[in-house]
Amino acid sequence: MIKKFLSILLVMISLISTLLPTKISAETINQGDVINSKVAKIQTALAIAQNEYDSQASRASERVIKYNVAFVCCTKIKKNGTIYTMNKNDSDLNYKLFKATVADFERVVEYYANSALNSSVIDIVTDIVYVDDIIDIGSNSRVMASNISSYLTAYDPRCVLITGALDFDGGITDERVFNVNRNDGKYNYGSGYFDLASYDYNGGTLRNWGGTKNPYLLSTYFAIHEFIHMLQGYGDILNIKMPNPDSAYEQIQSNPPANSEKGLYPQYTKSQSNITTGEVGGELPEFYKQALSATVSYGELNNKKNIGMYTSFWELDLNFNLGSFYMQAPNSYNYFKSKTDNENVETALLGNSNMYVWKLRYCPSNQGIYILNSSNYLPLEIENGYVSNDCLRVFSLYTGTDKSAQTYKFIYNSEQEKYLIACLKQGYTNYYMSTTGFTTNSNMWGISQVSTDNGTYVIRNASNNQVLSREDSNNSIYTTAYNPDSNNQKWIIKNLPNGYFTIQSAANNDLYWDVCNFYDANNTNVGLFGKSDARAQNWIAKYNSNGTCYLLPYCSTTRAYTYNNLSGNYSALYDMGGKSNQLWILDKVDKGETIIDGEYYIKNNINGRYLCYSDTGYDSDTGYAITTTTTKNYLSTWTIKKVDGKYYTIQPKNRSLYYWDVCNAADSEGTAVNIYTATGYAKAQNWCFIKNTDGTYCIMPKLSLSKYVNYVTNFKLSSVMQNYTLEKIS
Repeated sequence: MIKKFLSILLVMISLISTLLPTKISAETINQGDVINSKVAKIQTALAIAQNEYDSQASRASERVIKYNVAFVCCTKIKKNGTIYTMNKNDSDLNYKLFKATVADFERVVEYYANSALNSSVIDIVTDIVYVDDIIDIGSNSRVMASNISSYLTAYDPRCVLITGALDFDGGITDERVFNVNRNDGKYNYGSGYFDLASYDYNGGTLRNWGGTKNPYLLSTYFAIHEFIHMLQGYGDILNIKMPNPDSAYEQIQSNPPANSEKGLYPQYTKSQSNITTGEVGGELPEFYKQALSATVSYGELNNKKNIGMYTSFWELDLNFNLGSFYMQAPNSYNYFKSKTDNENVETALLGNSNMYVWKLRYCPSNQGIYILNSSNYLPLEIENGYVSNDCLRVFSLYTGTDKSAQTYKFIYNSEQEKYLIACLKQGYTNYYMSTTGFTTNSNMWGISQVSTDNGTYVIRNASNNQVLSREDSNNSIYTTAYNPDSNNQKWIIKNLPNGYFTIQSAANNDLYWDVCNFYDANNTNVGLFGKSDARAQNWIAKYNSNGTCYLLPYCSTTRAYTYNNLSGNYSALYDMGGKSNQLWILDKVDKGETIIDGEYYIKNNINGRYLCYSDTGYDSDTGYAITTTTTKNYLSTWTIKKVDGKYYTIQPKNRSLYYWDVCNAADSEGTAVNIYTATGYAKAQNWCFIKNTDGTYCIMPKLSLSKYVNYVTNFKLSSVMQNYTLEKIS
């Protein structure tokens, strides 16, 4: 679907660490091995994608896979001193064409991507982003990602397609590869510029080239062409071949370029220029379709493989971001930071600056980890690749094959709850990072996470489970009992390039958490205020090993958001010190997956048995009990049907009036889950499916933020997660 606002990638978060004293010290802000646990999830996802490619068959999926593409329209482009303008109304044919192209792109790419799956598994989500400021490209040929990146901070695109007021002739590709191969660390997406083709309108109306399942606009072909170029980045990561639309068209050229792959692709006989003469259809759309459904036959006659976007590729997020962290120096109260000259590093007491914030990003080519500074996006590197005790600096991201001068291995010590940061240069793998270089000493770093994922959250008090809510009458913040249907209790977290994030009301998107007058003092009020670019609305989360966190504003390193403190303020800053009214749990809402409606077997991965029920032994108070069996039959067949958002009902196949039900709608440890008739408590009979990296699911009721279904001797709610496999029947 097309939307103009934030598309939230729904993922599950782990919240981990130990209580803070009044003074911040990373020695007491430990989170378990959060870094390597995230690396393991990425490696699992990569292995699943590789295995699917090796099997040469796109797998079916029981869930809908969302893939976000941002279309950026630059309405004012300045080139060589001249400003080219697009008016945002339908009287401007380019504006009208842009909107039509986005809709056509989404429709066609979804159809092509799902063509080999016989089901609507891939959901292309398009965000429309208008840039109305003047974008000055000088004498360059097109708008680049660097020109528009600041306008995408509220979005989570996998790919970005840029167009605008100025038509360009010739090559239209910008940056085809993803962030891990770039010469900077800013962008988490591939991007490309595409033309709005004047061929697509005749007089005051848009042409329709006759497309039904295929594109009906030449502009759509341009956009898909660039999109497929960007998808070649998956081949760079997995070290496999991905379809190249330029090479595919070279099959029909009598004198192809010297580096042509002619003979390795099927013969595609139509080119994009044919569309302008009305020849829509044929083999050009067939190549796009094959590329987006992993059915392009590529290679020598006796060694052909199907290449393109397999199902797992659509799931794979090439961001590889591990989060933002503070790095406390070994045997010190000081923290690692970038110096203002943007090249050297130093240590100092923790201050209010993103120079102290480091972004960690996984590098799949050597399984190391980049350490990028949030103030300049530059990676920490071993200068000139020569290991010494004085070799560290921040410098431009290296794009060559050998990444060992800019990536490192994090080795967790569970007793000290700290990390060794090991060198990956050949011959120096037993050398460990100090504050200036590498030595053979065991230099233990205190690494504390300060970021969370973009998304919509409920902010729950760790001691009483009350949640923060917006007060309608005066836009203040207060605590109350959890109500999953109240938008006042939901908060949108959006990460900023500086390593901090904003907290926005889901009930009123115009309101943000704001520190009054940006004042770092006890009892300073925290309220809701209109959006500004001021740092008074920048926040950071400092996690503790017990799953709680402090919420600190940009203006303070020692005071955290506190509710109802001793001075009587409802929401204010106050000195940290392990107080129960300043320790919070960030619970992501609607964190489940979009499951395809249908009939399923649900297997408990602990005992390998299938959930079932007995159609005898009905209890008028509790309904039918749920148990397990080794048999697949109608008693172990469940109908899963979407209710709203990410929530579903689960019914036994032959009893359409009965549902999975939390007994008495009680969000308590050990509460029984049975099969019961429909009640007025829908949240006790609505469920979400939270996907694990191995493809299994945890199942959670709508009424709870912290309980899951669990089977040992009976089926119940528990804070202990259990994994289940969904086997789709129909």
